[in-house]
Parts: sequence; structure tokens; C-alpha cells
Amino acid sequence: MARSFNGSTDTSTAGTIAGLNSATAATISAWLYRSSTGTTVGLGGCGGNASGGDNRFSLIWFSDGNLYFSAAQTGIGGYSYAAVSGTGWRHVALVYDGSQSSSATRAKLFVDGVQLSVTFVSGVGTALGTVSPWRIGQDASDRACGGTVAECGLWAGTALADAQVVQLSKGVPPPAVLKPTAYWPLIGRASPEIDPVGGYNLTLTGTSQADHPRVYSPAKRARAVFVPAAGGGGGSIVPLVQHLNRMRRAG
Repeated sequence: MARSFNGSTDTSTAGTIAGLNSATAATISAWLYRSSTGTTVGLGGCGGNASGGDNRFSLIWFSDGNLYFSAAQTGIGGYSYAAVSGTGWRHVALVYDGSQSSSATRAKLFVDGVQLSVTFVSGVGTALGTVSPWRIGQDASDRACGGTVAECGLWAGTALADAQVVQLSKGVPPPAVLKPTAYWPLIGRASPEIDPVGGYNLTLTGTSQADHPRVYSPAKRARAVFVPAAGGGGGSIVPLVQHLNRMRRAG
């Protein structure tokens, strides 16, 4: 399953993610869908609004045919982008590592497991600013998105390796690659949308359920997901289908 947004009033907000504000490394992974090139779809954290140039850690597939991101970049021009045309489902990932020596190595953008050549409108800094609250279906408070989002993972303090991003792009759920700080499978029926790993549940306003065939279609290979133990203190890997059935019954 996935969640669709109407491009105007639909929102989903998770508040402040521990370790994300001022982080020197972080990763976003998600599946984005749009049915027309005129649709904008995205997600991210922002300490204010996009028009004011406030701090953001975000990804947005814009209607102009570019995939934009912001990571430790401020000001009205605080973003970078790569050309991503077309429609349909795409896996996107932004890997940020502020310990690297240049913008090109501090921020890496992937689509369907392939690293893209990026145009840096402004330089990427060594640490994120205040990039809360976290939203899916918006990349800032003043910019609502349409389209559909599925299987979103967020790692605060961790820059995933290229090989891990490739795994995600092949449909492996984020917790089966590396336990994330927050994980939104986006399979709920109503608000709140549950984060089964970090507990950063999304408060929904509007939005509707949608299919996500790239992850949830039948497959010959087994898929598994990390499920934390009740009350913390570890967890276990269980078959993804079993976990989804439990969550649907609970939802």
C-alpha cells in the first residue's frame, strides 16, 4: 500500500525526529509516483518554509522535470537538482555525509539505484540545521505536493552505502537493509500512520490509500522486515507478508 496526496490540503506530519536536527549524516529513501508530468511529489523536514529559504532536508520530484533536494543548504537558492523526467514509480534516495570534503561528495542523489549527476545551486554544508517537523506529502509547510509516496525510510546520523541504496531500489524494505531511525510503510487505514520501528507516527490530514505494485506485488524471493520488541530492547526479522497482515488487522 501507499498514500496519495491531493496537492493542496492533504498532509502527514511526524514532528521532530531524534538526531536529525544538526546531523552530520542522514539518508532518505522512498518510492514516489506520479501519473502526469505536471504533478509534484515529495517529502522531507523543514524548520520553516521553502519560500523563506529555511533549513530543509528534503526530496521533491517537481513538475518541471527535475528532482530537487536540500541538505545543509540555506537561503532561497539553497537546493540542488538533477533531471528526472517521466511518470510512474521511481525509487529515490538522498545520502548526506557532512564529513566529506566537497558538495559533490557530501550529497549523493539516486534514482532507481543509480547515482545521478547533480547541479549544485548552492554549496552543501557540514551539518544540517533545524529540519523539523518531518512531513510526507510536503517538503515544507508552504508547499503541498500531489502524487503518491510509499515505503519511506529515514536514517538520522547514517549515510547509507551505495550498495544499500541499490538494495532499497530493488524493493527490499528499509528495516531489512539497515535498521532506520524512522520507517513508514504507509499501509494504514487511518490516522495515525504507524512507524513500527522508531515510533514516529504520522498525523494524517486527508490523503487516501493507494496501491504500490513495485514493492507489494507477488515475488519469488522472500522479503523480511525488522519488527522491534514491545517496550524496546531489540526485535526480530519476520516475513514481510506476515508483518503486513498483522498491521492491517491492527489498523
